[in-house]
Amino acid sequence: MSTHSSGVLSRVPGFCGILLAMAALAVVPFPVFAAEHWIKVTSPHFELYTLSGAKSGREAILHFEQVRMFFLRASPAKQVPAFPVRIVAFRTENQYKPYRISDAAFAYYAGGESRDYIVMQNISPESYPVAIHEYMHLILRHTKLKLPLWLNEGLADLYSSLKPLGNRAFIGDLLPGRVQTISTSKALDLPTLTAVDQHSPMYNERNKAGIFYAQSWALTHMLYLSKDYRPNFPKFLRAVASGKPEPDAFSEAFGKTVPQVQKDLREYLTSRQLFGATFDIKLEHSAEEPDIVEVSEFGSDMLLADLLAVTGKRAEAIAAYGRLAEADGKNPEIEESLGYLAWISNDTIAARKHFGRALELGSQNPKMCYQYALLERQAGLGANSVIPALKKTLELKPDYAEARLVLGHFALEARDFPLAFANLRLVKNVTTEQAIPYFSALAYASYETANLEEARKAAARAKELAKTPEELERSEQMLRYVTQDRPAQSMKPPGVPGLSQESAPPRIARRPPVLDPDTSESPESGRPVLTRGERVKRVEGTAKHMDCVNGRIHVLVESNEMVFAIPDPKAIVVQSADATSFEFKCGPQKPFPIAIDYVLSSQPQAGIAGNVRTLVIK
Repeated sequence: MSTHSSGVLSRVPGFCGILLAMAALAVVPFPVFAAEHWIKVTSPHFELYTLSGAKSGREAILHFEQVRMFFLRASPAKQVPAFPVRIVAFRTENQYKPYRISDAAFAYYAGGESRDYIVMQNISPESYPVAIHEYMHLILRHTKLKLPLWLNEGLADLYSSLKPLGNRAFIGDLLPGRVQTISTSKALDLPTLTAVDQHSPMYNERNKAGIFYAQSWALTHMLYLSKDYRPNFPKFLRAVASGKPEPDAFSEAFGKTVPQVQKDLREYLTSRQLFGATFDIKLEHSAEEPDIVEVSEFGSDMLLADLLAVTGKRAEAIAAYGRLAEADGKNPEIEESLGYLAWISNDTIAARKHFGRALELGSQNPKMCYQYALLERQAGLGANSVIPALKKTLELKPDYAEARLVLGHFALEARDFPLAFANLRLVKNVTTEQAIPYFSALAYASYETANLEEARKAAARAKELAKTPEELERSEQMLRYVTQDRPAQSMKPPGVPGLSQESAPPRIARRPPVLDPDTSESPESGRPVLTRGERVKRVEGTAKHMDCVNGRIHVLVESNEMVFAIPDPKAIVVQSADATSFEFKCGPQKPFPIAIDYVLSSQPQAGIAGNVRTLVIK
């Protein structure tokens, strides 16, 4: 047995292996509820609704807490949902049938704007592996790792084998169904396996998918747990998540070619012993003592109505919410759910209306409050509407990092520097995509509130993280700005890049251009800032679509669609006929004439004509 920092490797029997027994849970008294009544079991990170009784509910929620703790200990990517995951466990097939997504799904994961769901036909321990497989898909989605399909499915399968053993967990046990498939089916070569995507017959056709799933599990098992591959598995994961093809990732992480990996996999599967690993998973005290209550009739009806909505049964969901509103028209939960139903139907006007009504009725849902703020912002409402909603969000959930980050950026746009600094300095973790905008914003807010040392550190950090010439140039401008003598303030502040995330769409408003000491134009010229050597081109056409996620605008020019990048919404000039302001809504645009001044990017991208410098709204 050899020890590793993230766990202890141990050998488990090969294809004739014996499954390890789960540790028995301590015997504790439970409330007694009627057999067909829903109960709710709540732990710090899950809320479980079940018809199977308190004892089974407690055992199940502790199992999920252990799986979550295992993931935090064992995974190279440690992002988990910010809000509790809702688990719904029926007791019989007939109870589950109206809410299942397919005849073959004994459990499934459903992600929505409101919350994440794991839905199970029943809560028996035999169902845990399928449910944990779906939970791992949920976790992997939250890590935002862009993994190839085989690795995504392989990791979900591997994690589903977790066996709690008191304060430890074992992973790596054999999955009998996968073993059977490998023993009786013709193996895929690795190029075929790694090329499978969500549209491939090998993934979608039942008679072909079995070997894909089985081999994905087997390859992941070897890479994650075998002594020759395990030490460098995190490096491999980072390589494929960055978009590198598997042959390059195998070579970079393990120093092996595809034929060598395939040979090792054959030998691994025919060996008499495979590897497993154990990890410490000591739970926090609050997780070991979940709350157990009986659900009211209204609560169970709301639960099932929400399930109809999240599984796409819109008409049935509307009817169910209507019946609930007749019984209790002043319950904020109904308005919240109606708002989410409108949102997933792309009716943001109705969503805002329902969310606003829910707040008036006393909603205590911080996630809805945050999303209401974003919808208000997207609708073009200003700081007086958006900032109070974000503050309310953080009153309800002070550790909501995403809301605090957005509030900091929005306060910076509103030039409320103390509010921006107070919130940005409390953000501890940001994604790779958020890092440069975050440190640039923190540097600016710190400087404007006379926190000069923090401003310099943040600006230097943004420069360290810069990867493109454009990012480097802008971060250097910020560093120069925050290191100038503050009373003199000879420079105007450079633009702060916007958050690169779907939930915080860029706002584009008419404003003076940013002053760059090395530019060929001045702010008074009414022209965009240009670095030396740049040449502006102009096209005229019709605005078609604003892609807020990727920072792009689509324009129809003489029957041809052209796409232009907007790397930094705050660094462009918008000119409109009313000479005041203009703000795009995200998504398809009501057609209107527009002219675009643009320059070619220093790093051209396929399909992108160039970077916007000026938008002229006609």
